[in-house]
Amino acid sequence: MLVPVNITGGYYEHKSRPLTKQLTRNFWPQVLQQTEKGRSKYILQSFYGLKAFKDSAGSADRGMLVNQNKLYKVTDTTLYEVNSVGVHTSLGTIPGSSRCILSAMGAQVIIANGSGQVYVWDGTTLTQNTSVNLGTPRGVAVLNNQAIYDSGTGQGFDVSDVGTPSTISGLNNASAESFSDDLLIPYAWRETLYLMGTSTVEPWWNSGQGNPPFDKIQGAVLNIGLGAIYSVADTPDFMFFFGSDKQFHTLSPGSSAVDTVISNPAMAEKISKYLVTSDCIGWTMQLQGQWFYVATFPSEDISWVFPVGGEWFQWGTGEGRIRANSYANVFNKHLVAEHNSGNIYELDAETYSDVGDAIVRTRDTAPIHSGMIGPDNKEFEINSFELVLETGVGLLTGQGSDPRVMVSVSRDGGKSFGTERMLRVGTLGEQVTVHTGPFGRFKGSCVFRVRVSDPIYWAIYNANIDMEICI
Repeated sequence: MLVPVNITGGYYEHKSRPLTKQLTRNFWPQVLQQTEKGRSKYILQSFYGLKAFKDSAGSADRGMLVNQNKLYKVTDTTLYEVNSVGVHTSLGTIPGSSRCILSAMGAQVIIANGSGQVYVWDGTTLTQNTSVNLGTPRGVAVLNNQAIYDSGTGQGFDVSDVGTPSTISGLNNASAESFSDDLLIPYAWRETLYLMGTSTVEPWWNSGQGNPPFDKIQGAVLNIGLGAIYSVADTPDFMFFFGSDKQFHTLSPGSSAVDTVISNPAMAEKISKYLVTSDCIGWTMQLQGQWFYVATFPSEDISWVFPVGGEWFQWGTGEGRIRANSYANVFNKHLVAEHNSGNIYELDAETYSDVGDAIVRTRDTAPIHSGMIGPDNKEFEINSFELVLETGVGLLTGQGSDPRVMVSVSRDGGKSFGTERMLRVGTLGEQVTVHTGPFGRFKGSCVFRVRVSDPIYWAIYNANIDMEICI
């Protein structure tokens, strides 16, 4: 009997692998919004590659910011302005080695260096904020032309005068009020100031009254804390962060912000075993009209991507994290800085390698079992496996001129896989059927793995197996 196989989904690897072990890496499980216009509701397509933009003389990226169509970048201990052709102009020294939080106030750029110090670039000069009323902040946010800094210890925060991030009155300070947890960083989004603590998130609004001119929004405290200060990012409709419960959350705007967990249970179980999660780095980006939240755990060497409204997948170079450490949409390009060099690369939909290095894309199917066509837990036989995908997209020359897809099968719930079978998907313009078999008998369940590495556009629509229960 011919049976469809779940080949186009996202990551979902349950602790009990025979229950479900679905791996999606460097493939984007895209949901088609208008299913009546497409062949399938879902498509598994190659995610963006990286191409060269500008090399850097540094060794560590510490963050980027776009302000007034200018790109600012901290590499090692130097603040740079980078122009549209990648030329780096040094603006001054930012001490330390930690990741920075950068924010903008008009033409000014404010940099919290991760070591309790703050620097301000005013368009001409880089100076340290040495206000006696400034603590040792981890972060900085700007709302209504005022800079807000956490105190570095306890629940307090300090607010600058309007338009002058380094001028802080001794009266312009307050504390998160609802609970006794420490404030980690302030974050401004959609006209609301979020005081993000170790176990709560407390929203405040700019009332324009008092010192400072902010008041707590009554009844809006969220009983979840911030698990990684660099994980916070936003889109026009959602704010994202990694929580103190080791799960990813979104907040919707408004005085009664709704907290939604977006980690699936299998992913949450995997992340709960990470030894270090406090260094998680997050950013958002919009590609082809789709918003993505990207989260990287540097110590664990892994990157996750959440297409808003879709399913998580892994994104990486080789077996590890993606090279990108910071993101900026500027000069009509999607630019990223490499974590261990500061080199700037361009994310590109038509590039199918990581700056020349092969991208291995992997999808493990949901478990296949006899219950798909009859009684469960019976011995079954698979006569053939067919992959439904776009064929005939090979290159004219070189690797990818006669592309292959590699198919293997696991008999132990995805813990190990057998010998790969290399299947042709057609030279340029060649239409072929991609199938292989037989695979013999199975007891319980099996999982198919599909891998590709040729630098071409991959679009997988479906998969089918011909299976029968053994008598």
